[in-house]
Amino acid sequence: MPAQAAIIVGGSSLLTETYLSQLENQLGEGPIALTNIFTKSPGATSVDFHNAVDNKGRTFVVMQAAEDNGNIAVIGGYNPESWNSVAHTNPTQQSSFLFNLSNSQFFLQFGAYITLNQSSYGPSFGSGYDIFVDSSLNTGYSYLATYTNTSSGNSIIDGSHYNGVNVTYGAMEVFTISQVPVPGAAWLFGSAILGLLGLKRRG
Repeated sequence: MPAQAAIIVGGSSLLTETYLSQLENQLGEGPIALTNIFTKSPGATSVDFHNAVDNKGRTFVVMQAAEDNGNIAVIGGYNPESWNSVAHTNPTQQSSFLFNLSNSQFFLQFGAYITLNQSSYGPSFGSGYDIFVDSSLNTGYSYLATYTNTSSGNSIIDGSHYNGVNVTYGAMEVFTISQVPVPGAAWLFGSAILGLLGLKRRG
């Protein structure tokens, strides 16, 4: 099912129409608008990431990730709460999810913790850590634990078992999320305003 009216503000090198449709359908809120608030640039670090995304509300993090075995995928996660730089794991009502858009896979949260917030870490999810990004924003690993109800320790990229710090991250983007107004509602609102103006003129 194609995205109904999804919009990307600020552009994206990672999100195709198909990928955007996957995210929109999984979120299940109807048409959405994404605003790019962070794009990794050469030399960027976890400090740059947190300066851009902390306290901005819910977000999608999207990254190109490569295992040392050569497998590459576009992965990431939905964080329903704000990122911050205080060192702690962040519990939630289990509405978060991870994704491998290249394989059209989604991983729902079963464990208690959605993210690992720390100024010296990039966007890291779960308590495994299910997705871990170090301070360089270039290196990390995947060890599914929070976002699985089966055996833990597999990689979100290709399902292989954890093999140490063996993931390299390329492009990385973070988007805030808002709903697109329903055209019918906007039309009704506009009609109501015009009607009120007409009444005032006749009065």
